[in-house]
Amino acid sequence: MVFLRPLDRETVLIEHVAAKIADENSASVYPVLYLYCARMDNVLTRKFTKFSGPIRVLVDVRVSGEDFAGLDSQLARYVEAVGAVLGEHQGKWTGNITFAGAYKVKFKAAELGGRNFIQRAEIEVELLGHDDG
Repeated sequence: MVFLRPLDRETVLIEHVAAKIADENSASVYPVLYLYCARMDNVLTRKFTKFSGPIRVLVDVRVSGEDFAGLDSQLARYVEAVGAVLGEHQGKWTGNITFAGAYKVKFKAAELGGRNFIQRAEIEVELLGHDDG
């Protein structure tokens, strides 16, 4: 059995910030997940709405260590955990936002940062939204 460090309010943040800036300006705790809206396309798929179309939310998963060996496997486990949560929450999230289950993962190379080395993965989640108001 593999144990992952639990995530809490200090490690799941709703911010869009580069790793270097986060490390330099706050006491970064790893692993950390940054959630933010990367893109909204108002394609008016639903008639008579102010907004309707895809909303792309990114989950930026970051792990860090003193040695880059093992960061890949640690990162993969957190990505799997996020995927499992997404898999359990398909369907309507709110009255106006739906998650069909589709997402993409982009793994990034390890680089200097964090506790010597940092590695990231971006999970792009596609939602469908509309605003009837």
